Amino acid sequence: IDIVLLSHNHYDHLCYDTVRYLAAADVNTEFVVPLGLQTWMERWVTSTNPIHELDWHESTSIHGIMDVTSVPMKHWSNRGGDRDKTLW
Repeated sequence: IDIVLLSHNHYDHLCYDTVRYLAAADVNTEFVVPLGLQTWMERWVTSTNPIHELDWHESTSIHGIMDVTSVPMKHWSNRGGDRDKTLW
């Protein structure tokens, strides 16, 4: 797996065990997360897994062969009482 795209922090979209498994399976797997989730990811993945935190309309290049752009959606975020503190 080259890239993991996370859309928001709901438990059914951001599962600790799955993130840890994917990060450990390949230290080169890159994670793209919305603004506000990089801190979570830094605690969960290995120090070598690249993490790209994007605000709406920001882009990043993955392995130099693909660009990923974050776009706004009409939704909400919430994990442990932090409703709408991160992007969705």
